Amino acid sequence: PSCAVAVAAALYCKPTVVHSTLGFSFPSMRGVVQGCPVGSALYDMAHAAAMSEVAEVLLTKVPPISFEVMERVDVPLRIEDNVVYHVSLHDDLVIASRSTASLSSAREVIASVLERRGLKLADSKGVVLGTRGDVAGLASRVGAKVQLAEMFAGAPLHVNSTEGVDHANRLLQDYVGMKFAVIQSALDLEHPQDMMRAIISAGVWSR
Repeated sequence: PSCAVAVAAALYCKPTVVHSTLGFSFPSMRGVVQGCPVGSALYDMAHAAAMSEVAEVLLTKVPPISFEVMERVDVPLRIEDNVVYHVSLHDDLVIASRSTASLSSAREVIASVLERRGLKLADSKGVVLGTRGDVAGLASRVGAKVQLAEMFAGAPLHVNSTEGVDHANRLLQDYVGMKFAVIQSALDLEHPQDMMRAIISAGVWSR
């Protein structure tokens, strides 16, 4: 492992006390404390290594598939059947391609690589964006649902159509409304001490 991973592992070599909702506590030597930024950093390093392996495996396919990082919006994309783009925010992953066959192959390799690392794709959360006839078949094979838009990293991804934009706008309105509702709930507390008591009770779950 890298020096960064070794340092992070050393920081977490002591047990963490886990408090259950059933009224008992126990020490745990696995994982990191909920809400600690090191947890995300450790996962991101492992995820980046996994995506690099996926790229290597896909190049061995016949024909080879190029698995590339999706750059910022001003960087042109290569719209080709043998190119699959990917972008991740921690454990949220987006893959995109003109070819549903290439997408299907990429997903199979991703699932295999993650499984060897003790991780699993959540099929129930999978979403396929598209309107072509072969999109429904891809969604059915991977246990995903077909939509015109979906939220990713706080913003909607959508099909480039009037219906897709409308769907994206509705998702964004719902997302912003949900965030403001949380703030409103905090403002409705009668006394600032109520908020402090809630945070203390939540403990490591306060985020």
